[in-house]
Amino acid sequence: YKNALDKIAEDEKKVLNNDPPVKAKVTKEADYETGKAAFQKSLSQAVDLAFLNYSSDSYKATLTFVVDSKGNALDAHVKGNNEDVNAFIEAAFYRIKENGKWKPAESNGKPVSSTVIMPLVLTFKK
Repeated sequence: YKNALDKIAEDEKKVLNNDPPVKAKVTKEADYETGKAAFQKSLSQAVDLAFLNYSSDSYKATLTFVVDSKGNALDAHVKGNNEDVNAFIEAAFYRIKENGKWKPAESNGKPVSSTVIMPLVLTFKK
């Protein structure tokens, strides 16, 4: 997984150089076509960690990614306490990102590239 994720990251850096996320406050946040909760749900369904035998019933992490001015979701990074679990979440993000469309953030009515920060709590089926 790691090599594939590194390759994706390289490709996405090129896109981000041409369309970097705005640092200023946006007038309208980026949103998933069916809502952020729906995206979180489909992400947690795509993350199958049952085989990891994770010691806890749930895993908390923060997913950060960019939605560019065209509505493409890219440059995913997961921060949590377990690197393996984080990599699986990132891989799941890339598996499902084409399943729906993101509406880009807006600044004064114009679509802009922006950073989305999404807290995640994944529960494990035992």
